[in-house]
Amino acid sequence: MAAATISIEQDQFCCSCVKEGHKGHDAVSAPEERAAQQKKLQETSLKSVQKLKDTERELRFAIKFIKHSTDAAVEESERIFSKLIHSIEKQSIEVKEVLRVQEKAAVRQAEEVLEKIQREMGELRRMDAELEKLCRTEDDIHFLQRCKSLHFPTKSVQMPSTDSLPYMMYKTMRGALVDLKDSLDETLEREFNRISDKVMSLKETSNKGASGKTKAKDADVPFNAEPKTRADFLQYYNDLTLDLNTANPYLCFSDDKKAVSTRSDLQPYPDHMDRFTSWAQVLCRAGMAGRCYWEVEWAGKGGVSIGVCYKTMSRSSGGSDSKLGHNSKSWSLDCSYSACSFQHNKESVTVDAPCCSRIGVYLDYRAGTLSFYGVSDAMTLLHKVKTTFSQPVYPGFWVGLGSSLKLCVL
Repeated sequence: MAAATISIEQDQFCCSCVKEGHKGHDAVSAPEERAAQQKKLQETSLKSVQKLKDTERELRFAIKFIKHSTDAAVEESERIFSKLIHSIEKQSIEVKEVLRVQEKAAVRQAEEVLEKIQREMGELRRMDAELEKLCRTEDDIHFLQRCKSLHFPTKSVQMPSTDSLPYMMYKTMRGALVDLKDSLDETLEREFNRISDKVMSLKETSNKGASGKTKAKDADVPFNAEPKTRADFLQYYNDLTLDLNTANPYLCFSDDKKAVSTRSDLQPYPDHMDRFTSWAQVLCRAGMAGRCYWEVEWAGKGGVSIGVCYKTMSRSSGGSDSKLGHNSKSWSLDCSYSACSFQHNKESVTVDAPCCSRIGVYLDYRAGTLSFYGVSDAMTLLHKVKTTFSQPVYPGFWVGLGSSLKLCVL
């Protein structure tokens, strides 16, 4: 019996006998085709292995380059900040020297007046002794002749303005240093934002340039385009963690610090300068300064506030100044079962759309936009605000009594 053959054109096995001659198509024996296919597969396997090795080598080099570049950047930043700190310390020493010079001049002036007073006191004591001696004489003529020679000073010694000098010097110095601090803070914030923007721009440009090697969804949204679908937003998802150092003592957290609820009893949290003391609020650990998206789920009749704030927002004001959305340093969406409103700097905007239990927050730091979405089968825009951010913002939440809130892991 003839060996089995395979049709080259149809890629099918043929067991026809040799007599028929395989009319109508070319054919080779199965062993020949197996040898060819095996060789082809082995070559493909070798190419795949080599490609993976090349990719692995490139990735290892990239990791090494990233670490080296980051170490260099950290070292350079430390060097620059060390020089900056040295400059500030030098200025501090110079300010102290100026204050000490002024102190010495004021003290010297006061000591000169004090010496003059002491001399006059000595002269007064001498004249007082002479007067006492003269008063004991019984010769009236002698008394009258001698008393004319006694000259007691009638003018008081002119005192230097030492009472107001220290206060005025302190007030002037403090005002100048406060102005310097404010100016330095503004400069540092502005430069930090500028550096952060450049880094984020490089990252987005790099991601765009590597679109051929990234997931297909990365190419679906044009660079700098506003996300539209939930898949678009998820490209900018940030995994958040709640910061217990900022938590109000009436808040209770899950072990993974993703969920929070309000209790009627105080929790034994240690004192911390970042802790909210007046409102049941908490911030997340990481500040945002790029394109970021996160989602939260909430429940409860007490309602919640979902927003962002600067790290410099007040934590302990007795009034509403330390509540999210009630100052110039925070923005929030207030949610309850019956109503929904946007809050900023004590101004409220009613949201017409119904507030759902899952809220998406999208921040475009450089564009200065903050958007809140209701997340269900579709993304429903609840409110969008346009502003100019001057500092990194921190996601923050207020949780009413009887309510709970959870950061969604996407």
